Amino acid sequence: MDEADLEATRPDCPICGSRNRRSVLPLQESPDVALMHCLDCEATSASRMPRPDVLDRYYAGYYDNGEEGVTFDRPTRFARHVYRHGGPHLGALEGRALRMVDFGGGDGTHSALIARELLAHGASSVRIELVDHSPSTADPGDARIQFERVADVERIAPGMADIVLASAVLEHIPEPRPVLLHLLSAMKPGGIFYARTPHVVPLMKLARTLGTSLDFTYPGHVHDMGARFWDGALDRLGMAHDYRILRSAPSIVETTIDRHFARTVLAYALKWPGRLFPHHYGLVGGWEVFLRREH
Repeated sequence: MDEADLEATRPDCPICGSRNRRSVLPLQESPDVALMHCLDCEATSASRMPRPDVLDRYYAGYYDNGEEGVTFDRPTRFARHVYRHGGPHLGALEGRALRMVDFGGGDGTHSALIARELLAHGASSVRIELVDHSPSTADPGDARIQFERVADVERIAPGMADIVLASAVLEHIPEPRPVLLHLLSAMKPGGIFYARTPHVVPLMKLARTLGTSLDFTYPGHVHDMGARFWDGALDRLGMAHDYRILRSAPSIVETTIDRHFARTVLAYALKWPGRLFPHHYGLVGGWEVFLRREH
């Protein structure tokens, strides 16, 4: 990134506003950009954010290769995973018409598959509000599943959604706090929120110690959010009274043994200790959280 591509260095955390931050790793030189860890909210963010026009150009070409960015070897695994940990908390589904928000979900492949899980467990229909740059929309394969394209998250009405998905997207947004607040407010009481974010800084530090490097994928990724961030997020957002954490754990492994044997075995081996020691072990690569709105 050149100087003209970057915003000015900011002293405060873009998520919680704290100035209690320290530099943990360099991202680039000339101009210098570092990863800054916030000692209050426990998120790690780039010290300088890409300018809005730079990001507009970046994401305008994101789908030019014709792919929709589905990173799971078998997307049905992801859908079943989300239903297994979130679906039972929605209450009885029999005959219910459900609404879902899929923020940053590409063409909606994952949300459509989750909708099929909901239908299989008794829901009568699922309407999905899809917020993404993708130019195409997946075929849900069932007339009871309907997509509605929404231009931006601010147009989603509060208190309307049974499920809100923000999988692998919050780390791309320079100012994620208002987006996260809006997504949480979109949930109706009894609704479920799912987010998946990278937690790669500990792996980057280990790689640096071993004399190699691990790409943070800047400027695509500008934040790193692990266990300590998510476990304190509701307090930091002022929402602890109305929401509660159902699950906070290392994120689901994206690959399968039959397709990517070595990568999958390594991912499971690295993530397993994170389930036992979530605040003292960080070599997990990614984190996920399920929240429920209580009031």
